[in-house]
Amino acid sequence: MCMNLFKTSKKQEEVVAFFDIGSGSVGGSIILASNKSAPTVLSSIRQNLKIKEDLKGETALKEMLSALKEVANYIQKDSKMVPDKVYAILSSPWSFASLKNIKRTSTTNFKVTEKFVNDLIQDEIENKKKTNSALDVLIDKRLVDIKVNGYEIENPFGKQVRELSINLFISMSSTYIINAIEDTIMSTYHKNIKFTSQMFSDFMVVRDIFDNLNDFIILNIDEEFTEVSIMQNDNLIHSSSFPYGKNTLIRKIAKNIGKNTIEAKSLIFAYYNSHLTDKQVNSLSSAIKSANMEWINSLKRIFTGVLTDMVLPEYIFMVTDDSSKEWFANLTSMGNFSEFTTTKNDFNVIIGDSKILKDFCSFALNVLPDDNLTMQAIFINKINFL
Repeated sequence: MCMNLFKTSKKQEEVVAFFDIGSGSVGGSIILASNKSAPTVLSSIRQNLKIKEDLKGETALKEMLSALKEVANYIQKDSKMVPDKVYAILSSPWSFASLKNIKRTSTTNFKVTEKFVNDLIQDEIENKKKTNSALDVLIDKRLVDIKVNGYEIENPFGKQVRELSINLFISMSSTYIINAIEDTIMSTYHKNIKFTSQMFSDFMVVRDIFDNLNDFIILNIDEEFTEVSIMQNDNLIHSSSFPYGKNTLIRKIAKNIGKNTIEAKSLIFAYYNSHLTDKQVNSLSSAIKSANMEWINSLKRIFTGVLTDMVLPEYIFMVTDDSSKEWFANLTSMGNFSEFTTTKNDFNVIIGDSKILKDFCSFALNVLPDDNLTMQAIFINKINFL
């Protein structure tokens, strides 16, 4: 049960530009979207932001916008195409997503109408804006499910009930951030920009590409944030994030060994590729273990909160960059989370890479796949024709 985010398109193919705006990098692609087949990526690039010793909001925004402009200019010149539509996909900290449960009960029957449900949803959105005045722009609004008297029902309208429960996925951003992104992209592409969120994109793609698996923990780990989504029976039932990503780990390790982030990054690479002496390994291993445990414990806190209501899925679908895949896949294994699995074994980790995604997206000659952009190309191809 979904609320359409975009108007239905009558075209069978469209050229689409989209931008992946993350906490430590900006990616962009031009794709040929098709109503009847997989998308074709015609141009693609990712611009990584420099890792900082510490984070400052205004500096981060300025650097993100600078990278966004470079990416937009590149894909315009590289593709030499004018897109029919332009999308921006935001992840933390540029947007924040949450799953809300809205419940109404009464000792007597009341009638469920479309207006009643929409009013409840709008009240929830307004309450969210009041709780955090900085988040004043709605990005995504998805009705996950509706239950009446404790039972999920496809069409509740017109029913007389005593209990109504609505699960609503919303993501929000700020006017300041949205306007800054729009101004930057529109200096290259003079099109209205459609915004959506990374979490929504990840969920839609994972749900659609697996026929026989319906339950997943989805981890999208970028430079400064980890986004966590949980789906059960093909429904999104939890979404959250915590400010700990690849760069956070590097920053923590650098501090513990008394090095700057560039030196620490080089040493970490050498450590995982067995290029260090025994003495260097000994001095670095405790710092790496300490930083790793902080990320593990942050994820455990989320799992602990979720376990009060459900059993966690045994499969993790992980999206992260090439340099981090093995690192974080190892952190979710090695018995680190055995208390959260029904079999006391490790989670089964599936990496969202070209091996998994190859049947759902194609690439023009000389275009190198970027896993996150590939995921988003699949997502855009789906929603573009809704």
